[in-house]
Amino acid sequence: MFKDGKPTGAANDVGSAIPTPTQDEEWAQARERDELFEDILDIEGPMRLAMTAVAGFAQPGIAELDRGLAVLDGRIPEAASLQLRAHANALSAAADANDVTGVRAAQGTIVDMLALLRHGE
Repeated sequence: MFKDGKPTGAANDVGSAIPTPTQDEEWAQARERDELFEDILDIEGPMRLAMTAVAGFAQPGIAELDRGLAVLDGRIPEAASLQLRAHANALSAAADANDVTGVRAAQGTIVDMLALLRHGE
């Protein structure tokens, strides 16, 4: 319905009840997404490079991987964080055992998970 050329009724009231973020809030959210994206790439990039090693296998240091995952704590879903930690532990164990197949599998899984997180999935 209209009154004096302006819409009235529930449809109009609902629109005004929905909170909309201010421009500053939108910028802050965008900045947080960008920073998370970059932090994920900081882990994913060295892991991808390690996967391409021709002679034997390579890996970023487990301490470096742990630091990267610590940066993501609280910023990614807890289930994803726990899975990443489990795969990091598997990577470390495979490297300690000189298990090239295990290292490559763990690296691939970590990279895939990071790529999904980077794309917001």
